[in-house]
Amino acid sequence: MARLLRQLGTTTAVYVTHDRHEAERLAHRIVHLSTGRVQAVRHVLSSSGGSHAKVYAD
Repeated sequence: MARLLRQLGTTTAVYVTHDRHEAERLAHRIVHLSTGRVQAVRHVLSSSGGSHAKVYAD
């Protein structure tokens, strides 16, 4: 998916997954939904800026 987005030259995409690890690999931001409502929006930290675990700590 990440390779496809680079090839297309796009900077914005919405990708729905239930796989936490897949989301962490692809995302710059992760949105948590519950019953169709946004519960939280978190920026995914880079490897130089911290851990992906921060997204799920709250």
